[in-house]
Parts: sequence; C-alpha cells; structure tokens
Amino acid sequence: MVRQGGPQKQTFLDELIVKKLNEDEAEKRNPKPAKENDISGNPSAVEERARIETWPPEAKERWYQYQKAYKDRKRLIEAARAKARPAATKPASGK
Repeated sequence: MVRQGGPQKQTFLDELIVKKLNEDEAEKRNPKPAKENDISGNPSAVEERARIETWPPEAKERWYQYQKAYKDRKRLIEAARAKARPAATKPASGK
C-alpha cells in the first residue's frame, strides 16, 4: 500500500528540516569542542543498510518513501533559504 503525502506530512517534514538546518547553522557559528572518546550516535551507511534489509518489505518501502520525501523537501527549503539570504558581497579592495 502506497500512501501519498498530504499537507500534514509536508508540515511535519518542514518542521524536521528547519529544526535540523537551524541546529547546523548554530553549530557552525558556535562549534562545540570535541570530547575525548566521543562516539557518534549515527550509524554508518553500511550498518544502516544492513539493519534496514532485515525489515519487512512494506516497512522498507515506507522508509524509502520517507527518505525521498525528506530529501525533496530539504532541497526546496534550502533553495528558499538561499534566495531569502542577502548575497554576500566582497568589500572593495582598491586602496
């Protein structure tokens, strides 16, 4: 069964993406020092794919649909943000 995304799904994805982009921008402005022996909570792509392959087919299909919808919305939001930001201008260096 294929579910189509509605306005609620779009809103949910938008909220996730905007939150993540805001966190990434804040991290770029104020980077946190790396802790010794800090382990990332994100699995590698190979580990994640191996875990997903154990899922039932309908769960895998829903996951891949979610990932595609997320990536598509993220591109749209990033493009809109890029248009909304003023263009960075270089100062005149003619002295």
